Amino acid sequence: MAEDDAPTPIAGDEKPFFAIDAEDLAEAQSSDSAVTPPPPQPMMIGALGDTGGQPASGGQAWGVPTSQLTGDITAFSGQQMFAIPPIQKKKGFEWGQFLLGLFVPFVVFGILAVIVGVSESNYEDPWRLETIRAESDDGISYSLEISPMPNEQVEYAWSEFEYDGYSYSINFWTTYGTTTSTIYQTNQSGDWREEAIGTFYQENQTMAFELDNASAEFLMIDLEFLNTEIADGNQNELLEMGFCLLPIGWLVATIASFVKGKRSLGWGLLTSAFVGVFLLPLLAFLLLVLALGAM
Repeated sequence: MAEDDAPTPIAGDEKPFFAIDAEDLAEAQSSDSAVTPPPPQPMMIGALGDTGGQPASGGQAWGVPTSQLTGDITAFSGQQMFAIPPIQKKKGFEWGQFLLGLFVPFVVFGILAVIVGVSESNYEDPWRLETIRAESDDGISYSLEISPMPNEQVEYAWSEFEYDGYSYSINFWTTYGTTTSTIYQTNQSGDWREEAIGTFYQENQTMAFELDNASAEFLMIDLEFLNTEIADGNQNELLEMGFCLLPIGWLVATIASFVKGKRSLGWGLLTSAFVGVFLLPLLAFLLLVLALGAM
């Protein structure tokens, strides 16, 4: 019995599972390295740069990298200073500019008026009036020739007469661009009906007409002549153009004043227009009324 209960001895080459020494650890690492497969090798599918179709060299799987960004590198030295524009103070109403805009238009107008007065000091009237007597054998049909002076032309003719208690008038205006002008007769005591009774021929300066439902032994005809040579000499196109450009110049100056921020000057120009168009005519009318009342 004693022999059966004795423990069985353990062989010399067998050790318990928890008895791990350095030799066992080295053996386990060598076995793991033999069984574990190597890691996958990298494969180059494409390159960002142009490799020219040549395989990678120098042991680099991805080839030689190429530059993707080009340019120069600017190095900032020190600090940069940015100037802040000064804040402009709001200007008040400038009375000097206002008075300038108020009086300059009147000064310009006065200068042009003086120039016109000097240029017209030698003015010669191109108009001439003449009254002629026209007679008729039957008191109805008239034919007369007008004799203008050199460089003159008939502008207007007028005559009045009475028949059977009614007043009649005869007149014509010269029509430019045509060779004839129509002569009209008007009953001034009735319905003022105007009837064409004849023609004035510019080529031979002749009037030919017949009275309508009226008669007169003779007619006193007033003629108005225009000397074209004198009329052309009296014209001054530059001065006339200057007066025509005054309103345009005033408008441009007013707009430019407000656009450039010179509001005081603009208000002065606007005030000058009000004074010139409304205030001065009203003042002249009041003075005329006072003068007539004093008389």
